[in-house]
Order: sequence, then structure tokens, then C-alpha cells
Amino acid sequence: MQLLSQSWMAQAAADPAQVSQLIDAPGGDGWLKLFHGDLDGAEKLFRAEQPSADSGSSASARLGLSRVHLARARSLLVAADMQSEAASALVKYRDEHHAQVRSGPYTALLSALVRQAAGQPVEEVAGNGDRVAEALQSILEARRTNGGSVGGLPPDALPAPYRQRLLFSRAVASGDMPAAEALLNSQQWGTPDIVDPLGRDADADVEFKSLFFDSGALVAMARYHLAEAWRFGAGLDGPGELIAVAVQGGWGGPVPEGVRARALPPAGSQPHWQALFLGPAIDRSDWQAYWGPADSGRTFLSVLQEHMPGVPWSDGKSASDVDLMLRAAAGLEVTLREALTQSVGSEGASLSQDLGFDDTTLDRLFRTRMVSLLGEGVAIQAQRLGERSLDPEPTRLGGAASSAVTQVSYRNDRAFLLELARCLWQGGRAEAALRYVHPLSKEDPRLAGLAYYLGQLDAANSIGVQGKTTQL
Repeated sequence: MQLLSQSWMAQAAADPAQVSQLIDAPGGDGWLKLFHGDLDGAEKLFRAEQPSADSGSSASARLGLSRVHLARARSLLVAADMQSEAASALVKYRDEHHAQVRSGPYTALLSALVRQAAGQPVEEVAGNGDRVAEALQSILEARRTNGGSVGGLPPDALPAPYRQRLLFSRAVASGDMPAAEALLNSQQWGTPDIVDPLGRDADADVEFKSLFFDSGALVAMARYHLAEAWRFGAGLDGPGELIAVAVQGGWGGPVPEGVRARALPPAGSQPHWQALFLGPAIDRSDWQAYWGPADSGRTFLSVLQEHMPGVPWSDGKSASDVDLMLRAAAGLEVTLREALTQSVGSEGASLSQDLGFDDTTLDRLFRTRMVSLLGEGVAIQAQRLGERSLDPEPTRLGGAASSAVTQVSYRNDRAFLLELARCLWQGGRAEAALRYVHPLSKEDPRLAGLAYYLGQLDAANSIGVQGKTTQL
């Protein structure tokens, strides 16, 4: 299958010696951890080689660290968008049920911050003289003036965890990575930015409160990981170009000079496709499309569409269209397997089979269309494609001890699981979305805000039926 000739799968199967060189290098065991989605384990092994010590450090470990940071950045970017959407949906719910839900001293201001983050119109909000309320007003105004950025130093009146996160976000946005790293360990992830007291039910002896999590903190943390990916990988001879493409696409704007200047020097030469090895994209153009705007690259799905015009891979939206895709996939799976194992030698064929190259190729096709369908508002059909590409046995080949709970595996990366949860939620199944998000948030407290907002939306569904909306 000529379509796959430039894929990293075909390149790896055709030259397994290059894969061995990558894995057998100092810190190379981290690639097995990365394969299984065990990012903590991979990072530990890669860092053990002190890859930033000098220019002669292990290129394999540096590239591996770049990929770990890119994986973390991608999942946080998806989580940030999803959290902003969920928070906005909760604000809308509260507005529509304003006569039945409780409100607190900061409700109007926090609702305005949520709308602002979602790009919605925001009206002036009157203050109440409270110091925290005044601080929130100043953030609202600063972001309106500075295009979403807080700008100067955050107000002292803010709760300490929120202020520290805003300081961290400010440092990352400006490219002051030494300052960001100094603030990193003081971040109290999992704690809310603001607690809005909603009053007390004296009879039940219950205090009500609403929590606010600023999605901007997730964007800042994603950019921190992108900056680290740039530092370790952008200077590598060969793969560095594609690492830079990912960072530039994920940043969402010009990468600050302070980030660019931290790139470590070259450390030997490697094939460029190793930047994609075991990754979520198929070839160079697909990688550009995965990380950048819609017009920045050409997805492998669009290339396949030209060669299989009878299947609506790129534009099918209806249930019957998706049925046709799923039926076509059965035959395509066999074709992919044959294409990736023929004419590559026994060692390359074994590598392709052992690492499931045919599965990961088909997964990428389904997930590309899943994300685009979701963007077109067709969540139910997007969900069908996502569930078709879900690894039903995440522990089958081993992996991290937490895989049985988180469902992370060599096929189920965290960003995909969050996108699938997004499909479920937007398709009206918040409780099903939580089954993916909640375990991930227990593993990574930075996702606590996303889990909270989805939990509130799930509760709103059941509370509304029971006539107890005042509990929100």
C-alpha cells in the first residue's frame, strides 16, 4: 500500500535497526514505557540519563522526553477546551434556572470569567465591595484589555493557590521559564481557584458552595510542557524539525523567544520519522494536521479519501455514512496488516505485528474523523467512531499499574480518552464521560476542575428531574 510508504510505521518496519538503536541507547527502556502510555515511568528512565547535561547527551533520551512532554501537553490542551465548554454549559444552566438555584457573592463575576474564557460576550458586572470580588473584577478587566492575559501581577487579595497559578501562567506566557520552574512546585493542583459560598440550610445543617477552576491554568501547564519539549527536542538533528512543528502548533501563537533560546544543541543525527515513533500521527503531514490549525497539514484520512472515493471518510455525517466507514474498515484492516508486514523482512514484520502498527493506523483514521465530527456538532456519530477505535483490553500487553482503571494503553492515549469523553458529554451522557475523566483526574489532579464541572452537569440532569435544583 503505497499510501503508507512515508509513515513512521512503514519506516520502522523497513529499518528495524534504527528502532533497535533508539531503544538500546541510554535511557532507551523509556520507549517501552512510552509505548504503554506510562508517562511517569518513561520520564523517570529518560531523565536518569541526564539528557540536559551537555551536547553529547543521549539523543534517544532527549527525544523520548520531548515526546513525553508533548503527550502531556496535548491531553491538557484537550482538557482545557473541554473544561471551558463544561463550565460555560453550567453557567448557562444556572442562568436558565436562576430562580431555583443558589447564588453567592462571586457568582456573577465567576460567570463572567467563564464566558470570557469561552469567547462569549461579557457585560459589566457591579462589585460588592469585597476584596476578592474587586480582585476578580480586575482580572476580568485585565483579560479584556490584554486579549485573555492577566498582564501584570495578580491581586494580593486572591486566594494563595489561585494567585500562584496566575503567576505561573504569566511567567510561561512571557517565556520566562526559570521563573515558571521556580513556581511549579508551589502549585496546589486539585484545589479550586475560588470557593463561592452559596448559603446554608439550617434544617439540614448543610453548607452550600460552588467551585471555580480557571481553565487558563491548564493552558499554561500545557505550554510549560511544550516549552520542555522544545528544550529537549527542537535542536535534535532530524527529529527536531517535527518537534518544533508540534510546539508551534500547540502553543496557539508565536512561541516566546525565551522558550526558543533554551533549545539544547544537536546530539548526533537521527531519522526524522523517529519524532513520530509510537505517536498519534501517521506521517509528517498528518503530524502537522494533528498539532496545527486545520489548514496546517494534510491528514492521512484525507489522503485515504482520494484513494477510496466510495467511502465517505472525510465528509460522512449520518448514521448510514458511519456504517459504511465501519464496514470498509474491516477490509482495510487486512490491507494495512499486509502492507506493513510484506517486503520488510522477518524482523520488520515481527516489529509491526508486536507493536500493533495496523491497529494504531486504523485508530488514527477513526479518531481524525471523530474529532472533526465533534467540531461539526455530530457528537453521536463521533462517539461511534471513537468507541470503535477504543482499546477494549488496555492491560492486555502490560503497561502501567493504573491502566486497568484509567484505560490508558498503547492505543488509548490520554488525549484520545478525553476526546471520547467529550463526545459522550456533548451527546448528552455526562455520566458516561465521567467514567473516563474521573480516573484520569485521580491520576492527574490538574484535571480536577474538568471532573468537577462534568459532575455538576451530571447532577443537574438528575437534580432537575427530582426538583432539587437549589442544591446547585
